[in-house]
Amino acid sequence: MEDQMPVAIVFHDDGTVPALFSEKSDKLLAARIGALPGAPPNADIASLRAWLASLPDPSGWFGSVEEAKAYVARVRAEHVMGKDELRSIREATGLSRAAFGEALGFGGNDNTRHKQVFEMESGAKPIMPERARRARALFAENELKQHPNVAG
Repeated sequence: MEDQMPVAIVFHDDGTVPALFSEKSDKLLAARIGALPGAPPNADIASLRAWLASLPDPSGWFGSVEEAKAYVARVRAEHVMGKDELRSIREATGLSRAAFGEALGFGGNDNTRHKQVFEMESGAKPIMPERARRARALFAENELKQHPNVAG
């Protein structure tokens, strides 16, 4: 079935034209992706998948067209984050408001970053999608570091 063929979406961050590749098997797709500029040399499928995951969204390796479509839809969606979720994430990471603000990409001094996070946590300031994405990624990264079966 054609939609069960593996698919790779490739967006380089160097201005290279984006591309979508599909082959009849993971092995054939790996050969095609492995030949791309910037791909890790002599890489196995797992390494190529990890490389694609490191590229800008919606890059990735997908088991089917449907899986790729679902991922692209998720990337396009602006997932709303409430103040309580933001506060819970900050508390789970153990970061101060100032340090959390820096991790979310706020500039300025500690007082400025503290104020930005306080205003979002209190509902006085909206949580923009990019800040929500960064907060969720920070939470996931923190949890993965603590997981006993994850090296790194």
